[in-house]
Amino acid sequence: MTQIGNKINFLPENMNIPVRRREMTHSNTAWLLRNLLVNNSEHPEIKQVMAKLRNLRQKQVFDFNDPTPEKGKL
Repeated sequence: MTQIGNKINFLPENMNIPVRRREMTHSNTAWLLRNLLVNNSEHPEIKQVMAKLRNLRQKQVFDFNDPTPEKGKL
């Protein structure tokens, strides 16, 4: 998963998502996990996007809880 600037770049442009929720933040990731299915349940990529969001959320939690300066780098 990559990001360009602060934008979550794996979110398809044709999904119904508020522009401000496309920014890479902990709260936006949580919001997307709770709300993305509401208006996008029939989108052909919804399962893949939800899986990527869950992985992103796990990484964010891991990085937040990791006390080392390298934050999650092996």
